[in-house]
Order: sequence, then structure tokens, then C-alpha cells
Amino acid sequence: MTGLPTELERGLDVLKEYAQGTPWQADLLLYEARMHEIIQRMQRFGRSRDSTHERNEVWDALNRLALEHLNLSFNDLTQGKRPSPGTALPQQPPAPPAVARVFTMQLSHLADGQLEVRVLDSPMGQAKAVVALPYRPDELVAVLKALDQAGDVRPEQMKLLEALGLLQQGHGRSDMLEQVGQHLYQTLFTGDVGTVFTATLNQARASGQGMAIQLRFDDHDANLARFPWELIHDGRRYLCASQNIEMSRSISYPEAATLLLVQPPLNLLSVMAQPTDLAPVMLTPNHEPVVALHANDTSNIFRITTLDSATGQTLIKQLDRQPVHILHIAAHGVFARQCPITHCGKRHYPHIERCEVCGSDMRTVQPRGYLALQRDDGRADWIGSDRLGTLLTGTSVRLVVLAACSTAAVRDGSLFSGLGQALIEAGIPAVVSMQLRFSLDAADSFTRSFYPTLARTGSVLAAVRAGRRQLFLGREWFIPVLHMRSQDGDGQLFTPLM
Repeated sequence: MTGLPTELERGLDVLKEYAQGTPWQADLLLYEARMHEIIQRMQRFGRSRDSTHERNEVWDALNRLALEHLNLSFNDLTQGKRPSPGTALPQQPPAPPAVARVFTMQLSHLADGQLEVRVLDSPMGQAKAVVALPYRPDELVAVLKALDQAGDVRPEQMKLLEALGLLQQGHGRSDMLEQVGQHLYQTLFTGDVGTVFTATLNQARASGQGMAIQLRFDDHDANLARFPWELIHDGRRYLCASQNIEMSRSISYPEAATLLLVQPPLNLLSVMAQPTDLAPVMLTPNHEPVVALHANDTSNIFRITTLDSATGQTLIKQLDRQPVHILHIAAHGVFARQCPITHCGKRHYPHIERCEVCGSDMRTVQPRGYLALQRDDGRADWIGSDRLGTLLTGTSVRLVVLAACSTAAVRDGSLFSGLGQALIEAGIPAVVSMQLRFSLDAADSFTRSFYPTLARTGSVLAAVRAGRRQLFLGREWFIPVLHMRSQDGDGQLFTPLM
């Protein structure tokens, strides 16, 4: 580190000499980075009571390290004193710890397109910034349509994309994802928040650790959660596609969180809903988790049950018959307004205000997520997010994977209108869902990497990261979203057998 007073550098150099390869090296690196950030802030903005207090706290922590491990105070080290000759240097450094550094951020929508970003928990302390959102609501709709590769971007939306620099000669730029990712990164990590984030990330890399970023939203901030935050790009790389960074989302609301951790073996219920009046939802007749796990689950961690006739009634019977810990659903999903007339029930895009079939007024109808299960006659039975959440409330399910389009999509009002988010409200501690349309190829590839990684590590965070990386050479890797809300918030579903 540079920019520190000479005596402070002197004391840190001695500590680093003796800390190399020890269990307390990571703590020392954290304190060094934190001290550097405080001194830098003092140099830029002058000394304040808060910055002086923070500096003294870090100094006290360095003092404890020096006394405990070198039998000298940190003050002694800054004045040039050295440990006694009998103090041994480490011989063989142990393997770096695998525990990720947690970086928790609260995102709150303010008036006039402003966003408050607050660091709630990090090894480098707390921070806050108020910034403008990267896109207006109409711009965000255009960006999401372009990312969705839907092919139905309207002319006025094309103009918005051109003004944002995301189109070139009427076509999407090859680096569109990167450009959007940089806009999102510059929004999240600005000012003091950016300083704390960079220091935490550097410290994690220096100590060989990963970093777990969690974004928290209030339950009424649905439009804020529409942004594809998993795309963040720091100008050099996509952070959520790297090997050492994990990202999840959390929703703040006044109900107790549930436990995620369970003991193996785990019961996995694999559901394929294939209505006869809709296109296939699988590349092959086999269920992806079954194929992936049969080849890799050598420890017999999972006991797999398949459900091919996926009516609402058969799903309820299966959930009531035995405890289910993991529920995997491959189905069609959509986020829409549904016509309130019983004999119609047609689903439309959320911006449609009048039913195109029967003409009914739908302006008061809340858009929500729908999942296509099957009726007894084999045709589609569209289950809304409210019904699906009620169906799973109070069950033993700890993880749900919704391999279906738009199952994390939301718009206006409550976050719990989304399918995945409604399951969080129902008390499911971890839910993987899709924020846009998701191709069959992508669903197959994601699942074939997700479940073997889950079987090996027990970590839902690591499994989602592995699934994203498997898709990275395409354009759908950022679409899977992990929502978590548990008492044991480290994302560990079970402890792997040694």
C-alpha cells in the first residue's frame, strides 16, 4: 500500500513479515486496507471526529495483533523496534481459507430517479451514496427487451437504445452486455461505496478468498429489482462470471427467516410440466437434474423422485407424501396480466390495459408471474405466484429451482408478484429463478453444472456461480437469479461428506 505515513508503513512491514502464511495474515491485510482507506479519506476531506475514531479503532486492532503474536505493541513496531530473535518466522503457509468475504448492500429507490446505495455489512466497514439510476423506466424496458433478444423492440424503444449508445446502425452492439454492465457497476459502486468495495475485493484477492455480494431490496421496490444487476462489469471483467465472486438477492420484509441447512440425504423432487398445448420444455425426455446427478452423485447425497404428470393435485400429493428438500420445476413461465373474466383468463404483457380477446378493462389487475402446470386433460394450467406461494408455505422445501422463463420478472408494486420472490415470501430460504426468457439449451447447460457442484460443495451460491460460468460464452449467463433469505445466511444447504 502507498500513501501511509512512514512510521505506519514501518510497523505494518514488520507485522507482514511475521504474518506471512499464518491464520492471522488475512486479518492483517484487512486492517491494512482499512487504514489505507481512512488515511486517504482524511487527506482528501480533512480530519473529522468519525475518521479519527475509525483510525483509532484500526490502530487498536493492529496493537492487539502485535502484542498477541510478537510480544510487542504496534507503537513499538512503528518506532523501529523488532521482535526478539527467538520469535520464529512461519515455515510453510497453510492453504488459503475458502470462506467468502460478505458484502451486503441495501438498495432503496428515492424520488426523481435517485437511488440510495448503503453498505450494511463488509470487512471494510459501512458506507452510503446517493446516485441517479442508470436508466429511466421507459429506457429500462427497452434495455430489458434488447437483452431478452425478444425481437419485438418497438421503433420508439430503438431510439432510446440509440440514445444510450447501445445500438449501432440499427443493430445491437456486440458489446451491449458489457456496456449495460458498466452502467450498472458505476451506479452501485460510486463514492465511498466504491472505495469500500474496492478495498474489500482487493483484500479478498490478496488472502485467496472469495467474495459474496448480497443485494437487499425492500418488498415494495419491484421496479428497482428489475435491473439486471448480475451483469455488473468493472471495465475489465464481469464480476459475477468470475470464479471468486458470488451474488445473491434478498428481500426485506417483517417475517422471520427460516433455516436453509439440512442433513443429507436430501429428497429432490424433479417436476417436468409438459402441457400438450405448449411447446416442449426439455431437450430430451430426461430430467436435467436426474441426468446430471446420476452421473456425479457418488456419495448418494440425493434421493430423486420424478413427477411427469405435473398437475397441481399431483404436486400437492407428492409434497404431502414425504419431506421434499429440493424442488426442481422445468416448465413454461410468463409474467403477465391475466384477464379477470373467468371464461376468458387470457394473459397479456403487463403494459396491455384492455384484454385483446374479450375487451375487459385490466388496468386494476396486478401483473404477476405464472407457471404452466398441467390440467387433467393435459392442457396448460397457469398457476399464479400467489397460488404457488400458498402451495409451498409450511413445507419442508429448502431450495427451489425454477427452470422456466421470466420466473424472477417483476414490475411495479410488490416484489412478491414474481414467482421466485413469492416463494421467498412463502418461507423457502433459497430460490433460483430466471429474470428473462431462458432457452432450452441454456436451461440444460445450467442444470448440468448446478447440481454436480451442489452435490460436491453443498453451497447454493457456488452452484449458481458454476451454472453461470457454464453459460458464459453465450448471452444468457446473467439470467439466473438467486434469492436467499435464511437464518444461516451463508448459502450452505448441507455440509459435504468428507
